[in-house]
Amino acid sequence: MKVLMVTPSFFPKIGGVEKHVLEVAKILENKVDLEILVISKNNKYQTNKFLTKTKISRWNSINFSFVNILYIPIKVFLNTKKILKNDVIHVNDFLLFFYFILPIYPLLKLFNIKLITTFHGWEGDFPPKKRNIILRKIVQLLSSKSFIVGEFIRKWYKTGPSPINIYGGVSKKKIKLKKENLLLFIGRLEEDTGCKFILKLLMEFHRKNENYKSYFLGDGSLKESLKLEVNKNNIKSIHFKGNVNDVDKYLKKSNIVFSSGYLGILEALSWGCHVISTYNNELKKDYLMGFNKINDNILSIFDETNSDNKISIERMIKTKINKKGIEISNKNNWTRVTDIFIKYYK
Repeated sequence: MKVLMVTPSFFPKIGGVEKHVLEVAKILENKVDLEILVISKNNKYQTNKFLTKTKISRWNSINFSFVNILYIPIKVFLNTKKILKNDVIHVNDFLLFFYFILPIYPLLKLFNIKLITTFHGWEGDFPPKKRNIILRKIVQLLSSKSFIVGEFIRKWYKTGPSPINIYGGVSKKKIKLKKENLLLFIGRLEEDTGCKFILKLLMEFHRKNENYKSYFLGDGSLKESLKLEVNKNNIKSIHFKGNVNDVDKYLKKSNIVFSSGYLGILEALSWGCHVISTYNNELKKDYLMGFNKINDNILSIFDETNSDNKISIERMIKTKINKKGIEISNKNNWTRVTDIFIKYYK
C-alpha cells in the first residue's frame, strides 16, 4: 500500500501537527510505503534521523495566500502522474485539501484513491468563523474518511457523528520518580493558550517560593511582552526557553505542568506530572472538558475569567507522582492512533 501524507508543517519545526505526523510516520513506515509531502512557506531542509524508510518531499508555497490558489494547483498538475500512483492520500490541513486535492479530485476518484483528512484543533477564533465551518464541512463531505483531534470539533464545527475522534498519543517511557522544584508551561505564547494568566499566577507563587523555578517552553507573539513583565516585577526564577527539541528532559524533573493542548497534556501525564489547564471561552472549555470526560477527570481545569477560582500551586506541589496520569497516557499511545488510520486506509 502506498500512502502520501500531506502536511503544512513538519520536523524540524515543533508543534502539535508536526509531532502528530512524525510519531505516526515512525510506526507507519514499517507497515506501508510512505511518503510525506510538506507544503509550507518556510520549509527547512534537514535530515530526519527518526525516519529511515520514508521519503520526505517539500514544496515551498508563496508568502501571499491568494497566489497559492494558483501556485499549488499548478504544482499538483505538474505532478499528477506521480500523485495518482498512491493508494491513499492523507491530508493534515483542511485548506491544503482545497489547494492540493480539489484540482484533480475527479481523477483521484476515478483511480479509486482514498482521501483521508485529519482536522487538527481550531484557528484560535472564538466563535469559529462561519467561513471555516463551511470549508471544513466541504472537506469532510469530499473525504473518504475524516478524523478530528478533540470532541469539541464535533460541536463547534458541526461535523456530525461520522468523523472519528483521536487525541494523539505518547510513547511509553521509564519514569524518574524523584521530581525537582520545577514548574513548566508548555505551549504557544499566544492569547488563546492562557500564558498571560498563568504567568501572573506563577509570579505570585514565586514571590513566596524562591526555591522553585518555572520554565516557559514555547514561542509566540507574546514572548517579549511576557519577559518584560517578569523583568519589571524582578522575578528571577521564571525563564523562557523558547521551542525546545527535548521537552522530556524538563518533564521528567517537573511535578506540575501548565498546558492546554492535547499533546502537551498527554506528554506531561506520561511523565507522572500533575496538569493544570485553563480556558477563557466556551470552545476551549469544551476542548478540555471533552478530554477530561473520557480520561477519568485527570486534569485540573480552571476558568481564567472567574476570580473565585483559586489555583493552589502550594497544595499541588506536595502531591506525589501522578501514577493515574501515567496509566491514562499509556492508553493513548501512537501505535493505537496509527492502527486506527491503517484500518481506514484499507
